[in-house]
Amino acid sequence: MANGQAPHALDEADVRRRRARSLDRLVLGCGTSPTPECVNFDINAGPGVDIVGDLTHTPWVWETGEPIADGHFAHIDASHVLEHVPHDVFKTDEDGYVKRLTDLDGLTVVMNEAWRVLVEGGSFLITVPCFNGGEPERCFGDPTHRRYMCRRSFRHYSRNPDEDINMWKEWTGYDERLAGCFVSDPSSGVKTESNGDLVMLLWKPHA
Repeated sequence: MANGQAPHALDEADVRRRRARSLDRLVLGCGTSPTPECVNFDINAGPGVDIVGDLTHTPWVWETGEPIADGHFAHIDASHVLEHVPHDVFKTDEDGYVKRLTDLDGLTVVMNEAWRVLVEGGSFLITVPCFNGGEPERCFGDPTHRRYMCRRSFRHYSRNPDEDINMWKEWTGYDERLAGCFVSDPSSGVKTESNGDLVMLLWKPHA
């Protein structure tokens, strides 16, 4: 003990924050079911939620306001959250005025930020209701869904591993504002569940 003073005792919130920063798996839109041993991100505060924020407001930051470092996570899981991302991204400024943050689609904003915080070789597991799947009402029946998605929805953000990137750019009408192109293996990384959910596993390739 320096100067006879007792060492600072970390409160529970401090311990949780420090532990969260040591984890390399991020769960987006955890809701009321946070995943153990992961950093849990949600728009609403609650037990087990480590980061409270809007996915379209970037950069994503820790609870202290410090941006998450580039390449911090080895894996991101987004289950039934991306269909809720709005097309337009707005934010209320300090004077109470609502301003449009960017002319990028909200999903592109989220995909770009996921690319940023993933390490090279990191994976991104996405689950969304598919409108041409087995139960389309799962897609159209929820009034909070902001977009209707299918396999081709993510072709603008990912390519097959054997696909020439220049041909991919030509096919998609590549937007130079994309942070990068994920890689998806259609034989093992994409599947449609019996309930109509689309599951995709994307990777951030090494430079």
